[in-house]
Amino acid sequence: MIWDVLILGLAAATATIAVTISAVIIDAVTKVTLILVQKQKERHIVPVSEMDAMIHAAEVLKDRQG
Repeated sequence: MIWDVLILGLAAATATIAVTISAVIIDAVTKVTLILVQKQKERHIVPVSEMDAMIHAAEVLKDRQG
């Protein structure tokens, strides 16, 4: 009888620890994801059209040639 109670208590404690660790891991992954999303927003890469890129390349080439 006492062993059943001890085993049940150990199982409950193990389950509680496992759930807590899982919650901490999920929280950490969420925070890292939010940080990465924020850094990506800070970069704010503006798409450049192919025509704009060709015009810029031609201007750079013209400046280099004098």
